[in-house]
Amino acid sequence: METGQDRHNGEVPRLLEPSSEMPESAARAQRMMAALVRVDIARYLVAHPLSTIGDIVKGTGLGRAAVRAGLGAIDDIGFLVKDGEGELRGHHVRYSVDRRSLMTAFNELAVYTFG
Repeated sequence: METGQDRHNGEVPRLLEPSSEMPESAARAQRMMAALVRVDIARYLVAHPLSTIGDIVKGTGLGRAAVRAGLGAIDDIGFLVKDGEGELRGHHVRYSVDRRSLMTAFNELAVYTFG
């Protein structure tokens, strides 16, 4: 039974391309916010820099596949910092976010959005 308040049509929301007037840094922040998994991972990494995937899984409650995908997206957007390049001889990659760049981008998005 539909109450009129549920407007979800069952489709996955799409992120539209940012306006050509939006600064690139603000567009990066918008892409960061497009998925709550990215936000959860970024929040965790701000509080716990140099974390492994296992640390992030335990700390956020997200599944390993979701964490890997989220880290890949954050890396593609340009906010991920990696310490180590692979799991060689017991060395695990440790992840952080570029907090300064992330904050600058979110500030630019706020200015673009709210003036």
